[in-house]
Amino acid sequence: MSRNSQVTAPISELGPKPLAAGQYVLRCREESLLRAGLNGHSAVWPACEAVSDGEWVTFSRAGAVVYRCNTMYAAANFIVESLER
Repeated sequence: MSRNSQVTAPISELGPKPLAAGQYVLRCREESLLRAGLNGHSAVWPACEAVSDGEWVTFSRAGAVVYRCNTMYAAANFIVESLER
């Protein structure tokens, strides 16, 4: 197959969907605090409450903001559990 004839998927199908606006518990995928720290997620490990506005996610612990990232990064790097039912 030539390079020009390769079929590619739309970007929207390549990875996880961004987090919608809402409240979540996000858990680190890393198995230890050390691994979470190496990825810059030590403030979140093992889990944190988070609020998404549809573009950015704010992680908090005891009312204090401990981490922020965009919704695509959060969906790809954390285990997501919705608090809204």
